[in-house]
Amino acid sequence: MKGSAIFIGGIHGAGKSTFCFYLERMLNCLTLYQRHLIIEVGMEVENLKTWDEIGPMHDRFIEMAAEKALQKQQDSHKQILLFDCHYAIRLEKALRARGKNISDQFIPDLDDKFVSILGNRLDLNFIFVDVCPSIACQRLKDRPLETLDKDTTLDGLSELVSFEKAFFNEKVHRFASKNESGRSYDLILENNGSFNVALSGLFSFIREHISRDLLI
Repeated sequence: MKGSAIFIGGIHGAGKSTFCFYLERMLNCLTLYQRHLIIEVGMEVENLKTWDEIGPMHDRFIEMAAEKALQKQQDSHKQILLFDCHYAIRLEKALRARGKNISDQFIPDLDDKFVSILGNRLDLNFIFVDVCPSIACQRLKDRPLETLDKDTTLDGLSELVSFEKAFFNEKVHRFASKNESGRSYDLILENNGSFNVALSGLFSFIREHISRDLLI
Protein backbone atom coordinates (compact mmCIF):
# COMPACT_ATOMS: atom_id res chain seq x y z
CA MET A 1 0.00 0.00 0.00
CA LYS A 2 1.25 3.46 -0.92
CA GLY A 3 2.30 5.58 2.04
CA SER A 4 1.78 9.31 2.47
CA ALA A 5 3.93 12.43 2.89
CA ILE A 6 2.35 15.40 4.65
CA PHE A 7 4.16 18.74 4.37
CA ILE A 8 3.14 21.10 7.18
CA GLY A 9 4.44 24.59 6.50
CA GLY A 10 3.91 28.19 7.56
CA ILE A 11 5.68 31.09 9.22
CA HIS A 12 7.57 30.85 12.50
CA GLY A 13 5.09 30.59 15.38
CA ALA A 14 2.30 29.14 13.23
CA GLY A 15 2.19 25.93 15.26
CA LYS A 16 3.75 23.50 12.77
CA SER A 17 5.94 21.66 15.27
CA THR A 18 3.12 21.37 17.80
CA PHE A 19 0.82 19.82 15.19
CA CYS A 20 3.56 17.35 14.23
CA PHE A 21 4.10 16.51 17.91
CA TYR A 22 0.46 15.50 18.37
CA LEU A 23 0.11 13.74 15.03
CA GLU A 24 3.23 11.67 15.61
CA ARG A 25 1.94 10.42 18.93
CA MET A 26 -1.61 9.70 17.81
CA LEU A 27 -1.08 8.31 14.30
CA ASN A 28 1.37 6.06 12.46
CA CYS A 29 3.71 8.98 11.67
CA LEU A 30 7.37 9.95 11.63
CA THR A 31 8.38 13.63 11.65
CA LEU A 32 11.32 14.69 9.48
CA TYR A 33 12.97 17.96 8.45
CA GLN A 34 14.42 18.59 5.01
CA ARG A 35 17.39 20.51 6.46
CA HIS A 36 18.21 17.83 9.01
CA LEU A 37 18.26 15.20 6.25
CA ILE A 38 20.63 17.33 4.16
CA ILE A 39 22.90 17.75 7.20
CA GLU A 40 22.96 13.98 7.77
CA VAL A 41 23.95 13.43 4.13
CA GLY A 42 26.66 16.10 4.30
CA MET A 43 28.13 14.57 7.41
CA GLU A 44 28.09 11.05 5.94
CA VAL A 45 29.25 11.83 2.40
CA GLU A 46 31.78 14.61 2.99
CA ASN A 47 32.36 14.42 6.74
CA LEU A 48 31.18 18.03 7.06
CA LYS A 49 30.21 19.31 10.49
CA THR A 50 28.22 22.55 10.25
CA TRP A 51 25.28 23.95 8.28
CA ASP A 52 27.56 26.76 7.05
CA GLU A 53 29.60 24.07 5.28
CA ILE A 54 26.72 21.86 4.22
CA GLY A 55 24.14 24.47 3.17
CA PRO A 56 26.00 25.69 0.05
CA MET A 57 26.13 22.04 -1.15
CA HIS A 58 22.35 21.73 -0.96
CA ASP A 59 21.94 21.01 -4.68
CA ARG A 60 24.38 18.11 -4.51
CA PHE A 61 22.83 16.55 -1.43
CA ILE A 62 19.08 17.13 -1.92
CA GLU A 63 18.30 13.96 -3.88
CA MET A 64 20.22 11.83 -1.38
CA ALA A 65 18.29 13.58 1.40
CA ALA A 66 14.99 12.52 -0.19
CA GLU A 67 16.20 8.92 -0.49
CA LYS A 68 17.28 9.05 3.16
CA ALA A 69 13.77 10.14 4.12
CA LEU A 70 12.30 7.14 2.31
CA GLN A 71 14.84 4.84 3.98
CA LYS A 72 13.88 6.24 7.39
CA GLN A 73 10.25 5.50 6.59
CA GLN A 74 11.11 1.92 5.72
CA ASP A 75 13.31 1.42 8.77
CA SER A 76 10.73 2.88 11.15
CA HIS A 77 7.81 0.92 9.62
CA LYS A 78 5.82 4.17 9.58
CA GLN A 79 3.35 4.69 6.76
CA ILE A 80 3.09 8.48 7.04
CA LEU A 81 5.98 10.93 6.86
CA LEU A 82 5.37 14.38 8.35
CA PHE A 83 7.62 17.19 7.17
CA ASP A 84 7.85 20.21 9.47
CA CYS A 85 8.81 22.78 6.86
CA HIS A 86 8.77 26.28 5.43
CA TYR A 87 7.56 26.95 1.93
CA ALA A 88 9.62 30.16 1.65
CA ILE A 89 12.98 31.40 2.87
CA ARG A 90 14.55 34.85 2.79
CA LEU A 91 17.28 34.90 0.14
CA GLU A 92 19.93 36.21 2.55
CA LYS A 93 19.37 33.14 4.77
CA ALA A 94 19.52 30.59 1.93
CA LEU A 95 23.08 29.26 1.91
CA ARG A 96 22.37 27.28 -1.26
CA ALA A 97 21.94 30.62 -3.09
CA ARG A 98 25.55 31.69 -2.42
CA GLY A 99 27.30 32.73 -5.61
CA LYS A 100 24.12 32.54 -7.68
CA ASN A 101 22.62 35.51 -9.47
CA ILE A 102 19.20 35.64 -7.79
CA SER A 103 17.35 38.92 -7.45
CA ASP A 104 14.27 37.70 -5.57
CA GLN A 105 13.87 38.63 -1.92
CA PHE A 106 12.38 35.23 -1.05
CA ILE A 107 12.85 31.85 -2.72
CA PRO A 108 11.17 28.44 -2.18
CA ASP A 109 12.58 26.54 0.79
CA LEU A 110 10.90 23.17 0.18
CA ASP A 111 12.88 21.77 -2.75
CA ASP A 112 11.05 20.55 -5.88
CA LYS A 113 13.45 17.64 -6.44
CA PHE A 114 12.98 16.55 -2.85
CA VAL A 115 9.19 16.58 -3.17
CA SER A 116 9.24 14.93 -6.60
CA ILE A 117 11.31 11.95 -5.40
CA LEU A 118 8.98 11.44 -2.47
CA GLY A 119 6.00 11.75 -4.81
CA ASN A 120 7.22 8.77 -6.83
CA ARG A 121 6.68 6.56 -3.79
CA LEU A 122 4.18 8.39 -1.59
CA ASP A 123 0.92 10.31 -1.92
CA LEU A 124 1.53 14.01 -1.33
CA ASN A 125 -0.40 16.29 1.02
CA PHE A 126 0.39 20.00 1.46
CA ILE A 127 -0.81 21.93 4.50
CA PHE A 128 -0.35 25.64 5.11
CA VAL A 129 -0.83 26.68 8.73
CA ASP A 130 -2.24 30.20 8.46
CA VAL A 131 -1.80 32.54 11.40
CA CYS A 132 -1.96 36.27 12.03
CA PRO A 133 1.64 37.60 12.20
CA SER A 134 0.92 39.46 15.47
CA ILE A 135 -0.24 36.22 17.13
CA ALA A 136 2.79 34.33 15.80
CA CYS A 137 5.11 37.10 17.01
CA GLN A 138 3.71 36.91 20.54
CA ARG A 139 4.06 33.13 20.59
CA LEU A 140 7.71 33.45 19.63
CA LYS A 141 8.36 36.01 22.35
CA ASP A 142 6.85 33.61 24.89
CA ARG A 143 9.29 30.84 23.98
CA PRO A 144 12.24 30.99 26.40
CA LEU A 145 14.80 29.46 24.03
CA GLU A 146 13.63 31.04 20.78
CA THR A 147 16.39 32.67 18.69
CA LEU A 148 14.91 35.92 17.41
CA ASP A 149 15.92 37.49 14.11
CA LYS A 150 14.39 39.55 11.30
CA ASP A 151 11.93 36.81 10.40
CA THR A 152 10.55 36.61 13.94
CA THR A 153 9.70 40.31 14.23
CA LEU A 154 6.20 41.51 13.41
CA ASP A 155 7.41 43.24 10.25
CA GLY A 156 9.43 40.20 9.19
CA LEU A 157 6.56 37.78 9.78
CA SER A 158 4.11 40.06 7.98
CA GLU A 159 6.44 40.10 5.00
CA LEU A 160 7.13 36.37 5.09
CA VAL A 161 3.53 35.14 5.33
CA SER A 162 2.55 36.24 1.82
CA PHE A 163 5.55 34.45 0.30
CA GLU A 164 4.91 31.32 2.37
CA LYS A 165 1.36 31.21 1.05
CA ALA A 166 2.41 31.97 -2.53
CA PHE A 167 5.01 29.18 -2.61
CA PHE A 168 2.57 26.81 -0.90
CA ASN A 169 0.08 27.47 -3.70
CA GLU A 170 2.83 26.96 -6.28
CA LYS A 171 3.75 23.57 -4.79
CA VAL A 172 0.12 22.49 -4.72
CA HIS A 173 -0.38 23.46 -8.37
CA ARG A 174 2.89 21.91 -9.54
CA PHE A 175 2.58 18.54 -7.85
CA ALA A 176 -1.17 18.11 -8.14
CA SER A 177 -0.80 18.33 -11.91
CA LYS A 178 2.15 15.90 -12.02
CA ASN A 179 0.84 13.33 -9.60
CA GLU A 180 -1.54 11.57 -11.99
CA SER A 181 -0.83 8.08 -10.65
CA GLY A 182 -1.22 9.04 -7.01
CA ARG A 183 -3.16 11.52 -4.90
CA SER A 184 -2.38 15.05 -3.88
CA TYR A 185 -4.45 17.11 -1.44
CA ASP A 186 -4.02 20.47 0.23
CA LEU A 187 -5.40 22.34 3.21
CA ILE A 188 -5.11 25.88 4.54
CA LEU A 189 -5.44 25.43 8.31
CA GLU A 190 -6.28 28.52 10.35
CA ASN A 191 -4.58 28.56 13.77
CA ASN A 192 -5.40 31.94 15.29
CA GLY A 193 -7.75 30.76 18.01
CA SER A 194 -8.24 27.46 19.80
CA PHE A 195 -5.45 25.00 19.07
CA ASN A 196 -7.79 22.09 19.76
CA VAL A 197 -10.20 23.33 17.10
CA ALA A 198 -7.36 23.62 14.57
CA LEU A 199 -6.05 20.17 15.51
CA SER A 200 -9.53 18.72 15.06
CA GLY A 201 -9.67 20.27 11.59
CA LEU A 202 -6.33 18.74 10.74
CA PHE A 203 -7.46 15.28 11.91
CA SER A 204 -10.62 15.61 9.83
CA PHE A 205 -8.50 16.38 6.76
CA ILE A 206 -6.27 13.36 7.41
CA ARG A 207 -9.19 11.02 8.02
CA GLU A 208 -10.83 12.18 4.78
CA HIS A 209 -7.81 11.98 2.51
CA ILE A 210 -5.51 9.30 3.93
CA SER A 211 -6.32 5.61 3.92
CA ARG A 212 -7.42 4.22 7.27
CA ASP A 213 -4.94 1.39 6.83
CA LEU A 214 -2.10 3.95 7.02
CA LEU A 215 -3.39 5.41 10.27
CA ILE A 216 -3.17 2.15 12.25
